[in-house]
Amino acid sequence: MWAQKGPYSCTMQTNLGIDRTRHMPVLYATVTMTGAAVMILELLGTRIIGPFYGVSLYVWASLIAVTLIALALGYFLGGYLADRFAAVRLSHVILAAALGTAVIPLLTSPVLRLTDSLGLRGGAFASALVLFTFPLTALAMVGPYVIKRATHDLRGVGTVAGSVYAVSTVGSVAGTLLLGFYHCTILCFPEIEVTF
Repeated sequence: MWAQKGPYSCTMQTNLGIDRTRHMPVLYATVTMTGAAVMILELLGTRIIGPFYGVSLYVWASLIAVTLIALALGYFLGGYLADRFAAVRLSHVILAAALGTAVIPLLTSPVLRLTDSLGLRGGAFASALVLFTFPLTALAMVGPYVIKRATHDLRGVGTVAGSVYAVSTVGSVAGTLLLGFYHCTILCFPEIEVTF
């Protein structure tokens, strides 16, 4: 391999850096919204699983564990795919997360029926695993993709990575407070009923 040197290559690198810098607000907004979506999904999990298994420590522990599993998996897969498969774009990852979230209401009743035989602990964990792993994993993949898009100089990769995850965490905090404090009065989510 050879590297092109000279004014032309420097100009290309400068233009690429400017282009990526121009898109940073959009990338940060994307990370903020997906960070909020992670916590909103986790909190709504109690409204989905709770009517069947009760809003107990088992349900909360299951949802937290599944969220952490999905985040770890998403961070790894996101970084792996971003480096090796250019055909898989950030928009594809977000679309996968949206579709995975959209099918949760359709899967809830059959999944809860199937996991009923596992008991309170096993059923709560298995149902959370089946219902939420895919969309949460897809949401977690956004961070590595944004880091890949935003990084134009290896000397600044630490700053970019730290900024992306900081912004994502701010989004998670905002999503938690929005849903936890205002969902009943503003969003008016109805009680989720499970029919058998």
